[in-house]
Amino acid sequence: MSLTTPALTGNNAPDQPPKLHYINCCCTQTFASGPTYSSTPASASLPVPRLDVETLEAAIDEIDDDLRTLSIAIHASPEIAWEEHGTHNMLCTFLEAKGIAVTRHAYGLETAWEATFELGTSGPVVGFNSEMDALLGIGHACGHNLIAIAGVAAFLSVVAALKKNNVPGKVILLGTPAEEADGGKINLIKAGAYKDMDICLMVHPAPFDAVGKSLAIAECSVEFTGHTAHAAGAPWEARNAQDAAVLGYNNVSLLRQQVHPSHRVHGIIVNKDWVPNVIPGSAKLVFAVRCPTLAEVEVLRNRVLKCFEAAALATGCEMTERSSTAYSDLRQSMSMSNVYTKFMSTRYDVKFPAEASVGGSTDFGNEMSPRSVELQNVHLVGRDGLFDIHITSGVVSAVSASRATPLSVARGTEVLDLEGKQWIGPGLRDAHVHFSTWSLTLGRLDLSAARSAKDVAQAVREHSKGGVENARQPLIGLNFRVGEWPDIADMTKELLDDAVPDRPVALMSGDVHSMWLNTAGLCHVGVNPVGQTGVLLESAAFAALGILNSVPDAELDKAVFTAAQIAASRGVTSIFDFEMEHNLSIWTRRVQEKGFNLLRVRCAMYEQHVRDAVDAGLSSGDEIPGGNGLLTVGSYKIISDGSLGARTAFCCAPYPGTADYGLWNYPTPTLHAMCTYGTKNNLTLAVHAIGDKANELVLETLASLSPPPLAGSSIEHAQLVLTSDFHLFAKLSLVASIQPEHLNDDKELCDPMLQLPG
Repeated sequence: MSLTTPALTGNNAPDQPPKLHYINCCCTQTFASGPTYSSTPASASLPVPRLDVETLEAAIDEIDDDLRTLSIAIHASPEIAWEEHGTHNMLCTFLEAKGIAVTRHAYGLETAWEATFELGTSGPVVGFNSEMDALLGIGHACGHNLIAIAGVAAFLSVVAALKKNNVPGKVILLGTPAEEADGGKINLIKAGAYKDMDICLMVHPAPFDAVGKSLAIAECSVEFTGHTAHAAGAPWEARNAQDAAVLGYNNVSLLRQQVHPSHRVHGIIVNKDWVPNVIPGSAKLVFAVRCPTLAEVEVLRNRVLKCFEAAALATGCEMTERSSTAYSDLRQSMSMSNVYTKFMSTRYDVKFPAEASVGGSTDFGNEMSPRSVELQNVHLVGRDGLFDIHITSGVVSAVSASRATPLSVARGTEVLDLEGKQWIGPGLRDAHVHFSTWSLTLGRLDLSAARSAKDVAQAVREHSKGGVENARQPLIGLNFRVGEWPDIADMTKELLDDAVPDRPVALMSGDVHSMWLNTAGLCHVGVNPVGQTGVLLESAAFAALGILNSVPDAELDKAVFTAAQIAASRGVTSIFDFEMEHNLSIWTRRVQEKGFNLLRVRCAMYEQHVRDAVDAGLSSGDEIPGGNGLLTVGSYKIISDGSLGARTAFCCAPYPGTADYGLWNYPTPTLHAMCTYGTKNNLTLAVHAIGDKANELVLETLASLSPPPLAGSSIEHAQLVLTSDFHLFAKLSLVASIQPEHLNDDKELCDPMLQLPG
């Protein structure tokens, strides 16, 4: 609530309270009714009736002094959750004195109540909330006395406006108990108190103006039971529950540095009847976990519980977990928020920042936020005209041409008219990415502009002048492409030694199939530099990359989250991750322990990991247990040859000026056995093949499989393919998974290779 002075806190109000203007609301929460929200009344397709603001303001001004008196009376008699009997009676009596019909002890809750007013039968149904409970031992520091009278003021002003303007409609005011504990509104939601509302609004006092989301929250509390003993006479007889509580508290303190900045964990140690000469046999930890979404809360709550379990184990105490109703995250109605902020700015010059989390939590998010949305008058990428898009539970359920007069929408649907100013496109899927590697490249030296080995050496020399705290920390570069470099023969460790002699240097090619290192870099990745040119190819380069990417989980996870946010900002909603690591377990850990929820991930498996998935009974396309529906089993990845940039792609003719045909990684019988294993275990295959000879051999192998490869199997890259082999892609229902990025890697090599015989 926007006040002339800061919101009242503590147990005692000042003797001379300031006058308040109750229509100015801040930290406003516009909540959806029932499971969803409708910005157009469900009861009619007619325009929404408008109420004159002057009548609303006049009605509030008329009861201004009475509202202040009521607020101070509630503030002076704070009552905790489910014990708001006096507040219940004060509010009901106040409204009844104004001629309002009030149902006391509503919906089977002793301290809940409902006030209603209706004019006609065809108008919209608008709801408001009046919270009532106080904080134990603190009183109305959260300002529920102000929330209560704000609900009353809004309700009575709308009643006055309906009467004066003779506008059909219904307004409901709910007295909602136990917001601070146990979730009184959740009980009201389940009892159907909100089911008839088109919208429901509430305000919360704060020292700032904002319209924002609230955090989901869940209690995470435990009781430790040990054994008492005299602290001086026989301490060895005890199992110290207080030690368990202290240890658990400290464990959470250590955990905090590893949780996402948007997550919160806070709590206290509580008990009674402790004395210093008796080792406590019982102690409690009362904690709360808050996150932007309830799914993240569940993940973090499990991590906190493990901190408590470790404390119980270390002290030999028993641990009993206490659970309570979790509060879901609340998502604002965008259309109502936009209307509200525009009105407040125009009418009262109250400015609102961009939407953000307000930091608190509410019991009004459970099953209340918009689940069904209709976006009207939007452009679709690749289509002419304007369209309406209906979204249900996050899934596009219908698309239709926009109409001059929109049809009425079902109750529970939020309508956003984008007025032809927005373009909508499908979510993008990155079908081939090494995500950890890409994430870590964001802080590494980009060499894509280099046009020679000399250019690379100069770029490395300049970059190294910045200095590092630890000279043993490697300088890592990436994205060089040899293409038509005139000095490929100069790619030696000596050239890099001359540029940076005292620090490891490791440079990864754009196609990730070769690495160029100085002497210190070779030593860093465990390669004896004696007899080495400084260039590692294929498996040796992959092994070196694995060492360079072996950073602490916390550091890698931070990079992955940043990269995922970048990908999502570009419209990417899902990725096929071909990172050369145990993707199933690593991504599951990120979801379970870190609350990752930015992308859907299809996890590829390599030979060293595929048996784990098979032993777990998993097939391609299956949801990965513990992945919260975001993770699925991907393809069995097999690398048959190298790359054109590294001159290791297996080709029908030798590379220009050489007798080298490239690299073929597996004897054909071995490749056949690997593909058969994957297919018989219901795994799609993703076989890397770049050279034309490699593609020929892979296609022949796949054509000979029994059973044939599963639909959705692919040849990754397929850069050089003989025309005589084209038909096999269609015959075997194979995907030619071609990455445009590799055009940059190999464009200079493709033409001369295609012109060679064969």
